[in-house]
Amino acid sequence: MNDIRAGMGKPVVSDVHLVGLEKEIPQRTGLFSTTPDCLIDEVEQTDLIIIPAIHDNPLQGYE
Repeated sequence: MNDIRAGMGKPVVSDVHLVGLEKEIPQRTGLFSTTPDCLIDEVEQTDLIIIPAIHDNPLQGYE
């Protein structure tokens, strides 16, 4: 939606960032990793936080 509004010369509606606890977050199977835009302690203010669902035991493999 932001791209469409910007193309029309209008201000953007939202500013979405992927925020993490670490600079690189490996996927549990090791097939890929995620690199967040910034770390949680760098965020000064937010209007909305979306926390993804976690399947299975989140501590499995880290114990």
